[in-house]
Amino acid sequence: MFGSRNPDPSESDFVSFSEDSWFQIFDSDLDILNLSFGYPATSTDNLSTLSNGVTASVFKDEVTAYLRVSESKRPIIVQSAGNESQTHPNIDSFWGLDPDVPFVTVVSVDRQGRISTFSNRCGVAADFCIAAPGEDLTLPSYDTSGFVLGFYETVDGTSFAAPIVSGGLAVMKQLFRDNLSDRQLVDRLFATAKDDGIHANSAIYGHGLMDLGAATNPWGIPEFMSTLPGRSSATITSSFMTLGAPLGDGLSNALASQEIAAFDALGAPFWFQASHFTIPSSGTSIATRLRHFLNPIQLRSLPDTWQFDFQEDASALETGHLALTDGASRFSMDGPQGLAATVFQEPGDVQGLALAWNPNAFSALTLEAGYLNEQQSLLGSQAKGAFGHLSGETLFLGADLNATAGRWQLAAQGEIGQVNPSLGHSQLIDAVSSLSTSAFRLQATRPFANGSALSFSLSQPLRVESGSVAFSLPTGRTRDGVVLHQVLSAPLAPSGRQLDLTAKLEFPWLAGDLSLGATRSSQPRHQLTAAPEWTIFTGYRSTW
Repeated sequence: MFGSRNPDPSESDFVSFSEDSWFQIFDSDLDILNLSFGYPATSTDNLSTLSNGVTASVFKDEVTAYLRVSESKRPIIVQSAGNESQTHPNIDSFWGLDPDVPFVTVVSVDRQGRISTFSNRCGVAADFCIAAPGEDLTLPSYDTSGFVLGFYETVDGTSFAAPIVSGGLAVMKQLFRDNLSDRQLVDRLFATAKDDGIHANSAIYGHGLMDLGAATNPWGIPEFMSTLPGRSSATITSSFMTLGAPLGDGLSNALASQEIAAFDALGAPFWFQASHFTIPSSGTSIATRLRHFLNPIQLRSLPDTWQFDFQEDASALETGHLALTDGASRFSMDGPQGLAATVFQEPGDVQGLALAWNPNAFSALTLEAGYLNEQQSLLGSQAKGAFGHLSGETLFLGADLNATAGRWQLAAQGEIGQVNPSLGHSQLIDAVSSLSTSAFRLQATRPFANGSALSFSLSQPLRVESGSVAFSLPTGRTRDGVVLHQVLSAPLAPSGRQLDLTAKLEFPWLAGDLSLGATRSSQPRHQLTAAPEWTIFTGYRSTW
C-alpha cells in the first residue's frame, strides 16, 4: 500500500493518504511542498515491480486532489525519486501527463556530482527531473521524540536531495519577489542546471545538476524591456546618464531611494539602485580653472575699426552659458559702434550665436544675448541606452558692468537662461520640463605702479535653478510578463550652490608676469554637503 511513514522514525508502518487528505494538504496556502515517500517492502508489491498502470493508480488520488485545488493556491511539488537504483523507474511519470503542473522529481548525486548508486535515475520522468546532492550529507541527528540530540550523523538518500531543491526554489521565489509564476520558477531551475559532461545524460540526470548560483544570477546581461511597439530593449551596461556640472547632484539625489528593474534572457527581474545609472559631474577641471586663473575679466574698450577673429577648437573662458562651447570654433566681430557678435560651431555637437552691445553713452555697461543649440547633450548632460537621447536649445541674457572705485577696478557679470529640452527614444524618461539657469562673476583688481596687481573674485558656475524630469521606472513584472512601472517626477535643481572665491597676485618678473593665486570652492559641484575644496595656482606668462 502506498503512503507515508509515521512521524515516529522507529516505526515501520505506513499511513495511507486519501484524496481528501491530499486536498487538505494542497489547499493549505503552501508555496512549495516537499514530498518523500516510503513503500511497503513486500516481495510482490514494491517499486521494482510497479508497472505504469500501477504507478498511475498509486498517484491517482494525489494528482486528482491537486487538480481540485484552485490554480492560484497550488504549490510547487518537489518529490524524491526513490532509492531503488532503478534505471528507468516509473515513479512520478503520471505527473508528467500535465505540463502545467509545477512538479520536480529529484535524483541524488555524490560529492563528485555522479549519480548515487542507490538513487533511481530520471528515466521516464526526465522532462521534470533534476539532480541534487543526496549522498554523504551531514545533518543534525534526532531521537524518536523529534528533539535534536546535539550531534550530527551522515545520511544518504533522495529524501535528502529533494529538500535541497525545495530550499533552492524558496530562495528563488523570495529573490524574484513573486514576480515569476511557479511554473516559471521551475522552468528557470531546469534551464540553469548544469547539463554538460556527464550531466548531459537526461535519462540519468534529467535537466542536469541543480546550479542555484546560475538560477539566482542574471542569465546574460539584463535589459530594460520596452513596452512600446517597435522599441528595442537596452542593456543595463549601455544605459546611463552622464550629468553636466549645471545639474549638480539634483538628479542623483532624486533617484537615490528608487529601485529599477531589468530582465535577463530568461525573463526574470533583477533590481538595481536607480542612481547607479547616473554618473555625477566631476566639476570644473583643473585645466579650466587654470585658464580662468590666467585670463581674468578685462575692462571692455571699443575698437576704432571693425575687428575680426577666428579661433579653431577655442577654449571657453566664460563662467556662464558660453562655457558649454568649450572646444567649438569661434568667429568674432567687434565694431566701433559697440556691437559685437560671436558665432560658435562644433559640427554635430553645439552651435550658437552671442550678441553684445556696449552703448557709447554708457561704455561701462555691456548687454548680451545668446542662443545655444546642443545636439548631443543638455547643459552638458548626456543620456545613453534606455535613457534615450537628450538635446536642448538655450536662450540667455546677460549684462557686464565695469567701474572704478578709487584705485580699484571693478567688474561684474551676470546671466540668466531658459532651456527647452528635447527627448528622443527613451524607455525610462517620459518628459523633461523647461529649465531656468543662472551664473555670475564679480571681480575687484588693484593695480600698482610697479606693474603688479592684486585681485579678488567671487563666481558661481552655471547652475540649474528650476526644472524637473518625469521618469517611468520599471519596478517588476506580472506573472504574465507585463512590465510594471512607477511614475516619478524628479527635480533637477541641485542641492547646493557652488561659490568660488579667488585671490590672485600678479607681478612682473624676468620679462614676464608671475602669478600666484588660490581658490576656495564652497559646496563644489553644487552639492550642499560637499566639503570645501582648495586650489592653489602659480603661473608664469611671457610673450616674445
